[in-house]
Amino acid sequence: FLMVPLVYEWARGGMWRGSYGWWGGLGCLALAPSGLLWYAAYLWVRFGNPLLFYTEQQRWGRDLTDPLSTLRNAVVQGGEDLRGIFDSRLWAAPSLGRIVDRAGAATDAYNLMFLLFALALLLLGLRVLPLSLSVYAILLVLPPTFFGTPQGPLMGLPRYVLVAFPIFIVLGTLLEDRRLLGGWLVLSGAASLVLCALFVSWRFVA
Repeated sequence: FLMVPLVYEWARGGMWRGSYGWWGGLGCLALAPSGLLWYAAYLWVRFGNPLLFYTEQQRWGRDLTDPLSTLRNAVVQGGEDLRGIFDSRLWAAPSLGRIVDRAGAATDAYNLMFLLFALALLLLGLRVLPLSLSVYAILLVLPPTFFGTPQGPLMGLPRYVLVAFPIFIVLGTLLEDRRLLGGWLVLSGAASLVLCALFVSWRFVA
């Protein structure tokens, strides 16, 4: 994925082509995937499988699926999680333990909200970012939708969103507005407290 924006910028006569020439630029580009290639070589020598980092995902039930099915399952299961949180029976006789249990079980809803939030920022980023950075961010966010599981269609998505750094450039641009910044701090602070409470009470947060 890193090669996509780098090749695009290089082909446009960008950062390396002018400084190092044609072959120097190709040499610089070859460095980008070198870490992955060395790691694959290590896995091949040590375990006999250079793609072990991919094939081991099957232990979690991950398998190649079409993204539409993953998104449909995410919407259905995330909706069920949200209905559970706002269930009138839960709040008719509120119990802190039951509320925390319900919130901790709403992983699909969290993941779905992360995806929608990331997609919204990616769309806004088309007006803010260079095309190469927008494409790179899209490549980092969307592939997890090809490897969903029946139990968690978007399992682990927040981790993949966090490494898509162009999204945070867009977010920083938006938060130059003080009113948006204040709302963001309140919302993110509240979410941090909830997730911290879930984590320290031995509930799964990821």
